[in-house]
Amino acid sequence: MNQKLATSFGILALTLWAAGSPFIASLNALPRFELQSIVFSLSFIVFLCIFQKNLIKSLRCLPWRVIALCSVSLYLHNMFLVLAFKYAPAEKAELINYLWPILVILFSSLLPHEKLRKAQLLGAVLAFCGILCLLAPGFQSAASSSQEYLGYLFAFLDALSWCAFTLLSRIYVRIHVSGITGIYCGICAILAIINHLLFEVFVMPSQYEIAVLSLMALTSQGFAFYFWDLSIKFGNYKLLCVLSYFTPVLSVYLLILTGFATHSSSLWLAAGLVSMGALIACEPATFFKIFRKSPLDHHLQRVSN
Repeated sequence: MNQKLATSFGILALTLWAAGSPFIASLNALPRFELQSIVFSLSFIVFLCIFQKNLIKSLRCLPWRVIALCSVSLYLHNMFLVLAFKYAPAEKAELINYLWPILVILFSSLLPHEKLRKAQLLGAVLAFCGILCLLAPGFQSAASSSQEYLGYLFAFLDALSWCAFTLLSRIYVRIHVSGITGIYCGICAILAIINHLLFEVFVMPSQYEIAVLSLMALTSQGFAFYFWDLSIKFGNYKLLCVLSYFTPVLSVYLLILTGFATHSSSLWLAAGLVSMGALIACEPATFFKIFRKSPLDHHLQRVSN
């Protein structure tokens, strides 16, 4: 696939995720696992209709360890994100979740032919300072509940799980089948249904909630995963990392605009520090030479050939 086209798919995925935050915030009345089971089931049905032959090919061609690891990390990502939005303020949970681009940079230094640079460490420190600015008012307020801090923990675990999915997609760049995302969604749906039956009571969604769930299955929790998988494997992942750092700012703005978040100076300070830290982690030279291949790219290209 053409690199520019694949990168465009990644930009579209980032936009869909930023726009999807108000959807998740509006579904707090539904049980968490029920929400997951409905969304992933609908996503699987859509992928099954579009990529029916490729879904069967995925099961034959891909190692089970790849399918299992990617499916579990994708499921944990969605579960932690929904739980974070339930227990913590949506805007704060979203900002903590968007530590994942920096975590990708830090953990990618452990991959072959990559190393950790000083700028990356500095960027990570700035980003975490931004999160501390976000949470500091809560430590001084008696109104902050333990559930709220549990939500912050879920948001951080969500960042870790999405970091794992992204790195796995990058590591297994030479293994790609068009319908593989549908397999991931199908496995996630099974896991969510099992958890729902074990731990929850079914709540009938309203017409509005059904419409939002269907929209999520097609966009932020459906094709966005497919677009991201394509872009990480075949697109310019450096450029995508840079652009993803601005996503939390857009996401927080949309949450405020839709009434699911309130404006505060600490919120915008945290968003600025997270974005600034992530840009520094990429280094200005990397930003302006964004279309140059890294040693890891050359290594993956040799392996794929």
